[in-house]
Amino acid sequence: MIATPSIPVPTSPKLWDYAVAELQSELAANITWLTSAFGKAQRMAKTGPDGREIRFPGVFTGSNNSNSLGGYLNMFPDGHIGNYSWLDVADYQEMQVERELYQELRADIGLVFWLDLRTAYPADYESRTIEHAKSDVITALRAVRLTRSTLLIDRVAERVENIYRGYTYSEVESQFLMFPFTGFRLDGEMIIREQC
Repeated sequence: MIATPSIPVPTSPKLWDYAVAELQSELAANITWLTSAFGKAQRMAKTGPDGREIRFPGVFTGSNNSNSLGGYLNMFPDGHIGNYSWLDVADYQEMQVERELYQELRADIGLVFWLDLRTAYPADYESRTIEHAKSDVITALRAVRLTRSTLLIDRVAERVENIYRGYTYSEVESQFLMFPFTGFRLDGEMIIREQC
């Protein structure tokens, strides 16, 4: 397995940086099989071997090593970075401000999980399914306590075109969403409160 790079922590995190770091910490503490809880991905692009553009979710790592692209780690599943999650945040964020009160930012989000059932449930992976992993995540999200944000999840997707909506999902090799591998996306809204 390729070493998973650590994600740099911003100095004095604000808004999304703070909320995402707190969510990452809570997910890591509450989901036993989660190897890495990556943060907010950016929409990245590269040129494929045939010359066409490939859009992929990239998480900034700060290092330019063999498994990253210009300091960004590709969040498409590849079997090398363990069982992980990452956050897909919509470009437009609604801002609600009232004088002398809290400022809120709201955005549609997708919380994506990818895992290998063999490492998530080593004792009995043959009898485990995506439903076990989804149940673990939903149970963990009930236990998550965020101090300056709220996460509201209202739907779950399992098909590759929905998990990687907005990206060139044809690049996701079919074997990475077949047993013993699985992935899913929880969609909803995140509301960030920042005191003014």
